[in-house]
Amino acid sequence: HKLLIEIKPAQAGTGTSGDTGGLVHP
Repeated sequence: HKLLIEIKPAQAGTGTSGDTGGLVHP
């Protein structure tokens, strides 16, 4: 999931994966 965070933090923040969004926006 770290790839999504590093490449597209905004996309990860909107929430494709719950854990990804949590890491970007706790």
